[in-house]
Amino acid sequence: RAPSWPWNQWVFKQMQVNGFNLRTWMKDNKKKIPQMMEALAKLVNADKLRVTYTEYELGTEFDEALDHALEEGRSTKILLKVKDIGVTY
Repeated sequence: RAPSWPWNQWVFKQMQVNGFNLRTWMKDNKKKIPQMMEALAKLVNADKLRVTYTEYELGTEFDEALDHALEEGRSTKILLKVKDIGVTY
């Protein structure tokens, strides 16, 4: 769920929120992508950055994964595993 703040935080406390579009950044900074991925990997390895996810087997748990992905308020990523690459689903 997206964060929200009362209007008076914006007006009276001069609150600001800044962000960026990752897709645009990656398109404009192709040479920096390997550095970025390495920096992210180091943060993950140092346990300073975490991504919560739930794994599902593509061939046997796809319906369950889809139901989970459609849940409102979900805070995890969905990871589809493939056990047998030669199988057509």
